[in-house]
Amino acid sequence: MFESIRVKSAAGRLAEENLYEMVLDELSRGSRRSGIWARALSDSEGNEDKAQALYMKYRVQSMIDEHTIAKNRDAKGNPTEVKKAETGSTSAWQEMGGGMAIGQKLSWALVIIFLLVMFMSAINSN
Repeated sequence: MFESIRVKSAAGRLAEENLYEMVLDELSRGSRRSGIWARALSDSEGNEDKAQALYMKYRVQSMIDEHTIAKNRDAKGNPTEVKKAETGSTSAWQEMGGGMAIGQKLSWALVIIFLLVMFMSAINSN
């Protein structure tokens, strides 16, 4: 039993190492996701060295999230139920908003981000 846990942990660490390598390769080619970079820059309070490290961490998590979402879609691209063993619930999509389409969620997220940026700009200008 403990051996299978150790093997899964080792495999997970190796997979994560590969993801970090992919992110480093993206950065070396000049490819950077602006939303993730903005979050990293914000969380580092403008320190670009810290932002670079945070960006890599956030981008790896983004890749894991993208993989999780992709593997839980049916042939038509619709979300499917996630196994209870993976999430502890019947459907991760139900927890994230249920019937709202992904496009609608992204639209609302962009509106909220825009409003937050405008609010922060107004605060900083005073």
